Amino acid sequence: QELYERYLGPSWYDAPATESLWERVNSIPDEELWRNHERMRSELIVAVRERLHRSLQERGAASTELVQALEVLDPTVLTIGFARRFATYKRATLFMRDPDRLKQILSGLQGDRTKGDSLRKRAVQFVIAGKAHPKDIPGKELIRDINHFIREQNLNHHIVFIPNYDINVARIMVAGCDVWLNNPRRPREASGTSGMKAAMNGVPNLSVLDGWWDEADYVRTGWAIGHGEEYDDLDYQDEVEANAFYELLEQEIVPLFYQRDEENLPRGWITKMKDAIRLNCPQFNTARMVGEYASRAYFPLSDRYRVLTGDHYSPAKELAHWHTHLFEHWYDMKIETVEVSEEPELQVDQSIAVKARIRLGELRPADVRVELYQGAIDARGEIINGVPVVMEYSGTDSQDDRISLYTVNIAYHSSGLQGFALRVFPHHPYLSNAYEPGLILWAE
Repeated sequence: QELYERYLGPSWYDAPATESLWERVNSIPDEELWRNHERMRSELIVAVRERLHRSLQERGAASTELVQALEVLDPTVLTIGFARRFATYKRATLFMRDPDRLKQILSGLQGDRTKGDSLRKRAVQFVIAGKAHPKDIPGKELIRDINHFIREQNLNHHIVFIPNYDINVARIMVAGCDVWLNNPRRPREASGTSGMKAAMNGVPNLSVLDGWWDEADYVRTGWAIGHGEEYDDLDYQDEVEANAFYELLEQEIVPLFYQRDEENLPRGWITKMKDAIRLNCPQFNTARMVGEYASRAYFPLSDRYRVLTGDHYSPAKELAHWHTHLFEHWYDMKIETVEVSEEPELQVDQSIAVKARIRLGELRPADVRVELYQGAIDARGEIINGVPVVMEYSGTDSQDDRISLYTVNIAYHSSGLQGFALRVFPHHPYLSNAYEPGLILWAE
């Protein structure tokens, strides 16, 4: 906060969604940002030791355990944080899947010794915290498994589970960790706000592409585990994503963190820290969220309310009568034919004419909107990344005035297998959108 006030201005928190404001993060000297973060990491380690010591003391632990509690972790080592509600889909134990490989990473044995790097200086440590719901037995078992794993593998100095998780623990963790880990089972993650808070403190995220992270610039502001895949075989998913997690640590994260210049500064890491702040803060904050809710939902809803209740509610009554008429006759409508102008070879950007003959029944042309949904076709024969094109009403069939005609000219702007599908939506000037009635008719 002191750095932000100094380099972004004292009122930086008044306009958190302003991108130009966060661009000033680049003006923070690398050394000042890094020293500040190192101080936060040291404060985290001190707090972890004190909490662990106090918890063991309350449980009547032996004096040797109490002494060891004040020696856990290293304030100079790459620190990965994992803290949240211990629901099973968040897979808190995924990092433990290959104990031998994990031990190598923790000890620094994966370091490049040919460059003279000491093993200790390329080590990794984990700070884990969280609680399970009182009735969530599987969640409690995850916490038990982590604590048993730490003891059985003799990793007390490298992995610490903080007891009695609360907001104070969360606050020091999102500021003091170097990497924020999140590995939910996609697509179960709703948001992941802890990762957002960490990013605001210059902490890069390491996460599965789910929740907020799937919308973030995960290349410049952190790392992605996988590519957004979803699996039917959950054990196979855990195997694949655990390996991806280990590889990212070994090949990218650890080397970047410990790569120092002549001033002993990790310039590449600091760039990622600044990007985490600069690119995430203006997008993932409550001010932007509330503003977007207001502009996209609350204000339009307020305007719609005024329209529908005007003139003694006559628009609302009109819409209600129209709804009744629509549902009574929608299923009588029939798409008779869809015709395409014959072209022996269709070239890119060449226009073709499409005409549809639709029997509306008791509905009027003003009651519907006819569209062509067009785009490339995948191997399953389905349109991907389709674009809707509205067709124009062009009168009735000369031989049967009960059939309405709709036409449009379209062109495809890329080569390959292309296609379209015709669909009909309800339409009324007082509808909030075409999907509101929940009706749609596709051509067969």
